[in-house]
Amino acid sequence: MISDEFFLSARAEGGTQTNYFRPKAVTEIVFPDVGMIMYPMFWNKYALHLVNEGYNLAAQDHLYLWAERDGERDATEGVLYHSLRSLYETRQGEIPNIAVGEDAASEWLFKPSTVTGRGLYDELVDHLLQAATGAAPSIEEFTDRTMGHMSQRFRSRCIDRGFSFPDCFETHLRRVSVAPDADEYERYDAVVKAFVQALEQAFKQVPDLHRTRLGEVVIGSNINFVRPLLEQAPPAVLARLANKRFAISADEANAFLEAVQAREHGEYLVGSILLIALVSPSRDRESILTELRRLPELYHTQNDVPTEACQQFPEANISKTVVDALEQLCYFWSVNYFLADGEDLARHLITHTDGIITESEITSLYDKHETTDTFEQFIELSTQERYMRELDGLITLLTSMGEDGVAAFLDAFRTRLGAGDSPKQLFITLLEWNGVLVDESDHYRVTAPIQENDSASFYGVDEVINWTQTLVEAVTRE
Repeated sequence: MISDEFFLSARAEGGTQTNYFRPKAVTEIVFPDVGMIMYPMFWNKYALHLVNEGYNLAAQDHLYLWAERDGERDATEGVLYHSLRSLYETRQGEIPNIAVGEDAASEWLFKPSTVTGRGLYDELVDHLLQAATGAAPSIEEFTDRTMGHMSQRFRSRCIDRGFSFPDCFETHLRRVSVAPDADEYERYDAVVKAFVQALEQAFKQVPDLHRTRLGEVVIGSNINFVRPLLEQAPPAVLARLANKRFAISADEANAFLEAVQAREHGEYLVGSILLIALVSPSRDRESILTELRRLPELYHTQNDVPTEACQQFPEANISKTVVDALEQLCYFWSVNYFLADGEDLARHLITHTDGIITESEITSLYDKHETTDTFEQFIELSTQERYMRELDGLITLLTSMGEDGVAAFLDAFRTRLGAGDSPKQLFITLLEWNGVLVDESDHYRVTAPIQENDSASFYGVDEVINWTQTLVEAVTRE
């Protein structure tokens, strides 16, 4: 599973990027336990369902394939089973696509799709529907054709062990009991059930099918997110979420907010969801991100933001802790964008140097970069008395959490801010403070590695916007 950490600041898209300007990471601010990749809201409900059914989340090393309890493996509680089932409802227009694991399963279990614009799940679902609708010529031919959807790795390892997956799949299909009046979805569900049960048998007979380098959990980031809720949220609230219904109801959306706000620093994530909902998650992504940069301005120019934010989820029991944190949270968001913009500027600078750079060259590169305006806007914002207090509070909070490196960086920023440095000079000074630039009188020497640089991004934003859209749709649909 992934680390419980998440970043306050920008992150490298590729995961190996050297940071020049902003601190690497802090914990428990803004998006507690929101990982680099978070899957749809359903998978949080699913994890809580497993706990409700007596499964130990820490012991589910092969959850993509099955859930395990008391030495027994149940493939109909696995991630693959629910993903394949959900795709039928997605095709009917009943739910958005919540299926996961397609990338993980490619080349490991399934053959990649050869059709542009279609994934391997699309072709697999088409195939399984043939049996459900009676379009398959015979059960024997259908199970033989199934091997055409399996990866070369899967096929060769089964052959090496003398295991016939088509025979196993056929056996499970013949055990399926479907009522004469069953509808297409019920018949499809029976086929999927037989398929995943046959896969479970394949792994039992051919242990070499397991991945050794990569895990088989797939939704580990969602499980990491859920674990603190199990310890800190009211059981009655979690019970409202613990089910396998693919759609998210209004009550479940409200329960999610009530559960998250009960965990340590959960007020920041719930507050972020309220603020995103307030700026309207139905807009296009760029418009949302632009509005989120303006949160401090929004808070002080729009009437009664706390009340309006809570009205986005009128039936949720939003705590006073969340409401009281909203103004502070708006500034925290601005800090994130400042760190991302500074990192982008620094990467742009370092990319265009051979290790030596003059101040005039820095000025030219700085003035022309697209993030310069927003970088300077934050600096201007931070000179206002109310936000100077918020910066003081953030530094104190980070120090209390043991995030001394980030606190020291922001303290250096606060010091230079008080000294009246220009934005460009403040930028250079912070790079010197980080040891990235060394002043050698008539030029600066770059001490950091010079490399091809990805742009920096504000870690976790897309994931939380996606969740917010799901929650808002749930409460407005009913």
